[in-house]
Amino acid sequence: MRRYLQVTALIVAILASATASLVMIRFSCYATVCPEDYFSFEARLHVVIYYCFLSLTLCLLALRLYSPAFRSFTNIRLLAGVRLVGKRFTLGETFMAIWILVITLGPTIYWFPTHWDFWGRRLDGLGWISAKIQLTITGITGHYADVLLGLLIIPVSRNSLVGQAFSVHRGTLLFAHRIIAYLFSIAVAAHGITYIVYATDGSSEGDKAKEEALATGNPTMTLSESKQGSSWFVQTTYTGIAAFLPISAILVASLQYIRRQHYNLFYYTHVICGIIIFVASCIHASTDFYLLLPGLLLWIGDWGRRVFFGETNGLRRKTVATLENAGGSWIRISLPAKGTPQQMMEKPVPTSEPLLYYHLNAPAVSKFQIHAFTAAVTASTSHGPRFLIQRASGKPQMRLDKEWTWKLGALVPNIQDSRDLEVRLEGPYPINDTGYMKASHILCIVGGTGVTGALSLARWWLDARPANSRFALIWTVRTRDSLEITEWTDPVDVATTNRSLEIRSHISSENGRLDTALILRDAFEAHNVMAADARGDGWVYGAGPDALVKVTEQSCIEVRKDLKRSRKSGHQGTCALKDLSWYIEA
Repeated sequence: MRRYLQVTALIVAILASATASLVMIRFSCYATVCPEDYFSFEARLHVVIYYCFLSLTLCLLALRLYSPAFRSFTNIRLLAGVRLVGKRFTLGETFMAIWILVITLGPTIYWFPTHWDFWGRRLDGLGWISAKIQLTITGITGHYADVLLGLLIIPVSRNSLVGQAFSVHRGTLLFAHRIIAYLFSIAVAAHGITYIVYATDGSSEGDKAKEEALATGNPTMTLSESKQGSSWFVQTTYTGIAAFLPISAILVASLQYIRRQHYNLFYYTHVICGIIIFVASCIHASTDFYLLLPGLLLWIGDWGRRVFFGETNGLRRKTVATLENAGGSWIRISLPAKGTPQQMMEKPVPTSEPLLYYHLNAPAVSKFQIHAFTAAVTASTSHGPRFLIQRASGKPQMRLDKEWTWKLGALVPNIQDSRDLEVRLEGPYPINDTGYMKASHILCIVGGTGVTGALSLARWWLDARPANSRFALIWTVRTRDSLEITEWTDPVDVATTNRSLEIRSHISSENGRLDTALILRDAFEAHNVMAADARGDGWVYGAGPDALVKVTEQSCIEVRKDLKRSRKSGHQGTCALKDLSWYIEA
């Protein structure tokens, strides 16, 4: 039911935006440039084609969701052994990139002759061919930027309706956002550079005819028109600069070093500069607003849910949690139960699915910093979600003392110390993958703090206990000190009496790096799990350091290729799987 509501919300957002855009385009425009005033037919065509593209995209995503054959086809990995921009591409992601390029560059078919003729009528008689070429390129690249700005915020948000409604991996959504952002930056740069080249051309100085043909600040108007009308409509250059500067700031803040070492700088730069870009772009050109509208609706809806809804009614409300020093550099944050006192006295009943992540703010440590954590223990009728946070390491102590995790730990300096802590909680957010629900074999390969999601998955498996299923969890850590937490020791104890449950640690300082390929093949051996004729589906969860998740993903790819080869040959050997899928926390 929830999925149908999400799909309906997407359809309504697109239809409402398309209707509003086509209605507004018929009335007076208050942007500094109004393409519909000069290109009435082409501007309407531009809007219609864009919304048709969005609608067709939803249809393709729905086909991928409901057609296993189409989904398997899109999940084929091209050049599986090669990583480009830190990623291995699937066929679906490759098609998505081409799809974005088509809708971006496609309007050239009607915008090029339109602009060429428009500027030709103004400039051919003056023999000013350079300005004609420059302004034509400026106009076309501006329309590229229209489309890309509209697409830019649709894939990414905490409550991504696209991801939730069509089970699109968060990594794929971020990949789409990056492609669109890079193309948008290129289009904006080309748009601005060609305009600057035109504006700094000194050939018109002293030539009254050329000066009259193109108004300063807005060349779509003549000099006489600009003097007769409001000065508002010659601010186009300045609104363009106002949009370009925050784009540059976001690009700098998105550099890998800044994103990883100063995440909150990256995050707030995106939020603040993003708002400036939206406002400046919509003032700059009316078509920016028409195409940005569906993304804006989804963005506003996302922020509404973040602020007013969720486990603790959103960021607007503080909740008193319990902060504990769990030992072994671990900090535990436990939230209170939402259930009634009577429910809290009864046997705990899970109220949510596993692998839920939240964004947490602790005003006592920092009023602005907000960090994402996967709950190690999901909420039930007797308790709220529980988080395990590990202090940062690998830096000089003076720098570590300034880290958010160390400031948090300083509030409970000794083992078993605890205190109340006011927090603001945003979420929960589920992963867009439910393969674990149908899998007969679940394997978690995690490192460091990546264990929290695996622990929540283990608890879910123990509660749900699908028939004839098996669960294995391998946690790789540097030293044994990290293992001394009850969230880990409790399921380890349960595993000693449950033959279908395997939970073990790998100490990298003693045993070297984890061989993920060997782990996968051993975990899915038929003699190790069940009779070979009772083959099921495998599902792998990987989380932790980049190096670990990359080799885990590569091992999954290799095992799946072996499975396909075995099926084709008719001999599956000792493998207990029919198929294998995985979810990697990137």
